[in-house]
Amino acid sequence: MGIPLKNEESSSASISASSPVNHSSYHANASANGNSNSSNGVDSSHSSSGAPSHIFLYGDSRPDAPSNTQNLPGLQNKRAWLLGSRLYSFSTGGVRRAAVKLEESGHAVLGYAVSTNDSMGITRLLDEFERREYLPDLYERDIVEVISERGERLQSYIYHRPDVNPSNLIPTGDWLRQ
Repeated sequence: MGIPLKNEESSSASISASSPVNHSSYHANASANGNSNSSNGVDSSHSSSGAPSHIFLYGDSRPDAPSNTQNLPGLQNKRAWLLGSRLYSFSTGGVRRAAVKLEESGHAVLGYAVSTNDSMGITRLLDEFERREYLPDLYERDIVEVISERGERLQSYIYHRPDVNPSNLIPTGDWLRQ
């Protein structure tokens, strides 16, 4: 089943999925300890603590990004889409970065739901990404639902930016296809 999307380059595009999906993006603010007070009934992608077990990466940190030379060992990557969002770019300190803006219905962002099954799990992964590039003054952390290529609904942490410049839109929703 395909999920129809608006696309700036063509009259329509679709995301293939092998199972039905919710067409709207789910997100809830993540508290400091990484837990959300919201639930949409999908718990297959949560850790035993109830927190998401994935982080959604969509810019230069994507595992398939040519500029990503800092892949951590022991990660599992699932290509996925964040529905109801759009991709933008912004610059800070001379570095061009990707930014997702949530709640943009009819659009999607391509990225990867990344997880680890080592003893530190998602906490280690979040700490590493925050240490490397995600500063609180640049991004907000939330919990969203992404859809994998196989149609899996995966609760994931995301770093997004609500205040984007509309003229810096990446219309494809894919950082590698700008």
